Amino acid sequence: MIIFELSCAHGHRFEGWFASGEEFARQQERSLVTCPICDDAHIERLPSARVSVPKGAARDNAPPAEPTEERDTPPLAMRGQASRDEVKALTDECIEFTSLPPFLSGDTH
Repeated sequence: MIIFELSCAHGHRFEGWFASGEEFARQQERSLVTCPICDDAHIERLPSARVSVPKGAARDNAPPAEPTEERDTPPLAMRGQASRDEVKALTDECIEFTSLPPFLSGDTH
């Protein structure tokens, strides 16, 4: 996954998440990349810092946090999909999560 800093012709800045640079170019050529604020399809990539992290590298050098109680566990970054029932169960368990907006979910239907 690669994240590009993008801007539309009206100056709205936003992030775009793509499988690769080639995938961004393919979607841009087909006018599939649009501004989430004004729906403008004239999008350009902005310069951004280039960060390279090898696959399987640890997220940081700090050791994992030790659980303080029997049910406490250190935070874990996860990515996935959840049904409405699963979202409700996560909410009921007070598990924090963030939903991606539909234009970032990869669902083209």
